[in-house]
Amino acid sequence: MRKERLLFALALTLSLTAACETKQTVSISSVPYQETGPVKDASFAGIRRVSTRITLERNHTQAEIESTLRQVVENLAHRENAGAAIVYAYYPGDNTSGVYTVAMATYGPNGRWEDVGRPGPMQSVIEFNANAFPERQPPETKSATSAESQKRIICNKFQIKVKEEGTHLFISLDTDLPENTQVMVTMGRDYKATMNGKSDTYTEAYLDTSSTVSEWRAVHRVDIQDSMFRTALADTLERSRAMHTNMKVGKISATIDVQFIVPINQANANFGKGNANLGGAVVVQKGSWNLIDKEQSVHHPLKG
Repeated sequence: MRKERLLFALALTLSLTAACETKQTVSISSVPYQETGPVKDASFAGIRRVSTRITLERNHTQAEIESTLRQVVENLAHRENAGAAIVYAYYPGDNTSGVYTVAMATYGPNGRWEDVGRPGPMQSVIEFNANAFPERQPPETKSATSAESQKRIICNKFQIKVKEEGTHLFISLDTDLPENTQVMVTMGRDYKATMNGKSDTYTEAYLDTSSTVSEWRAVHRVDIQDSMFRTALADTLERSRAMHTNMKVGKISATIDVQFIVPINQANANFGKGNANLGGAVVVQKGSWNLIDKEQSVHHPLKG
């Protein structure tokens, strides 16, 4: 499941959704925002978890944005009847398929996405990208950041660990990257389909999230019940029918693919622009960017 296919599948979903829905700009706490795509379901152990991505109007204070994001993420959880929610915030024109460029808002037990289903007070936590407000950094901080950005970050180990038990995958990451390195994690099943006579590969996701190396050192349990894939596929086919694109599903993959990407726009300025300072045995260059893109497949065919 290469990222290109994931982005293609996401683009399909967004285009179908956009045709059926009218996006609206909403204003809460004086900061207008716009949802950039559909709400994604990443339910865990039978408890609903959801995420979405938004763009925020520029030229607002950090305090205004924080207040807005707290309301947006809490409203999302209540609206979707979810035990945890995440909102990734960007500015207009930013690449919204990558790591958040403004902030990430998390709402859940103890303010943690992974604590869903566990005891603890429901809280919202806001994490800002260090580059979101560069003009607010004191001069000495800017100078130090400039000097630090010349340091190389070397990665020679980036191992995805996956263990299957029944209808769950237990996933963690073993790497020599810094703890605050941001990673994009996706897990899905591919399938062949034709749409208006054209054949291509599509993906339905079991998991699609952005987090940090620190979070993924711990083992995450992800539900892979067949019903999750079948429900997601049925939703895609329903949107296809609404758009009269006549999607017909062919062969469904017998594997589930787990993918970790270290993208650009890292909050840690030491990575440099486009991860220019990132190097090592596992790093690949794509154009002017340095990335890490690893995948592991698990044989888990659908039953019936």
